Amino acid sequence: MHLATIALIVLGVIMPDAVWSEIIHFRPDEPLFAGWGLDYPPDRPDDSLDIDLNFDGILDINFKGEINRSFMSYTYGNTLVFGQLPASSLGGVYQIPLNEGDYIAEESSYDSLWDTRAVGWGTSDEGNLFNSYLAVGDQILGIGNWGDDTVVGGSSDGYLGVQFEIDGNSHYGWVYIRSGANQGWIDEWAYESIPTAGIIAGAIPEPSTVLLFAVGALGVWTMRKKKIR
Repeated sequence: MHLATIALIVLGVIMPDAVWSEIIHFRPDEPLFAGWGLDYPPDRPDDSLDIDLNFDGILDINFKGEINRSFMSYTYGNTLVFGQLPASSLGGVYQIPLNEGDYIAEESSYDSLWDTRAVGWGTSDEGNLFNSYLAVGDQILGIGNWGDDTVVGGSSDGYLGVQFEIDGNSHYGWVYIRSGANQGWIDEWAYESIPTAGIIAGAIPEPSTVLLFAVGALGVWTMRKKKIR
């Protein structure tokens, strides 16, 4: 067996995740829209968007803009979203807009703004809130963490952390969302192909550094071998 082949096998054994890990990324030609608009007929109270994150025929998450001027997510199966956890079982998760570079995993690492709050993975049959707006007198009041700067740290765009299942195994991913009032646009999403492995918000597929090093080493070894001959 050639030494170069042995080297690649050893690299695969010592650091299999680093060599073979693959981030699956999808970006539609046009942003996907979910929301309620005034041009819709009165008998259509909302506009929903179902997404199958890994295209296995099983729906994972739903995004919905509702007539009461709120933008929500609903989950299917064992899918969970990352955010502020409800004070009771009757409430939903207040989803957090993560920043590019935040780490999404069972124990996530994120902006210190949320450190003092009860955050984690959860969901609710009643939906999980991005933002909601209500007219009170001459003012429009907003709640939620994606509220166009209507709350401290509010944002109209960010990465939603998701945990979903593939063949019974947990996978972590992100969905980039732009939202406001009762509507939102889903620009792209990605997930880690290795079960339980974390993912960086905004990360997309790229050649592994370790694999590139191995290929480079193989090239050097091949050139040296030719010189020896």
